[in-house]
Amino acid sequence: MLITTSVIRHMLFFDDDAINNLLIRFRLDASGYDGETTFFGNAANALKYLSLLEEKVSFSQPDIIFLDLAMPKMNGFGFLKAFKERALD
Repeated sequence: MLITTSVIRHMLFFDDDAINNLLIRFRLDASGYDGETTFFGNAANALKYLSLLEEKVSFSQPDIIFLDLAMPKMNGFGFLKAFKERALD
């Protein structure tokens, strides 16, 4: 399956399991995906990253976010709540 950048230009992955992240990267490379991928081991850092993106002039939201719900410190549900609150501000 080929994922083209005309459909999905930027994907974010939040997973505290480094092996999962490695396998995802490998599969994306094998599929020919050539868009931007960003990986985070915790949701708090992902929120900081999204805040920094908003400060850039050419900001665009990621096209898709893959979220591990069972992460330490801030789990996926905590991220979703904080992300929603940010969007409402």
